[in-house]
Amino acid sequence: MAEPMQQQAERYLGTAIEPQEWRRACESAERKLQHIIKHYGDSGGQRREPGYMAQLIAEAVRSDRLRRLTAQLADCYMGTKKDSPCPKTQGRPSTTPIVA
Repeated sequence: MAEPMQQQAERYLGTAIEPQEWRRACESAERKLQHIIKHYGDSGGQRREPGYMAQLIAEAVRSDRLRRLTAQLADCYMGTKKDSPCPKTQGRPSTTPIVA
C-alpha cells in the first residue's frame, strides 16, 4: 500500500508538518509543479508521481520555516538595536542631518 503523501513529505522533511503549514505548502508546491511541467515537461510522467509532489511540499515547508525564522531573527535584532539607546546620545534623537 502506498504511503500517504503527508507522511512521505514529513519523512523527506524529517519532522511533522502542522495543518496550516500543510495547506500553504500544498498550494505553493502545486504552483511550482505546474511551472516545472510547463517549462521542462513531466519527465515521462515522473514529475506527476505522488513522491515528487511530496518532495516539493517538504521543500515548501522548509522554505517557509526558514523565512519565518529569518523574520523573527531580524525582528529580534532590529528590536534590540532600536530599543537600546546609543551611549553617546543616551536615547536622545540625533539632530545631525543625514546627507546622502
